[in-house]
Amino acid sequence: MVAAQRDRRCALLGEARWRREPMTVADLEALQAKRRTWLEDEKGWDVWLALFSRSGFSPALQERAAADSHLLLLTPADVVGAGR
Repeated sequence: MVAAQRDRRCALLGEARWRREPMTVADLEALQAKRRTWLEDEKGWDVWLALFSRSGFSPALQERAAADSHLLLLTPADVVGAGR
């Protein structure tokens, strides 16, 4: 998923996984590689990364997200609300 506002040079890049295993740091690294490909050599972009997972996130990935305000970890409950 990509959402960009070119005039403000900000973007949200995301990846969704509907599997039985939690997402891991390897999933984050794959998304970061896509970010490098998408931006090429452009500088000055404010980029947020979002990982969507049915089965949650590994402890190591949760630690990375806690230290990075531009990394969002989202479950189905986050997207549709806890009451559904």
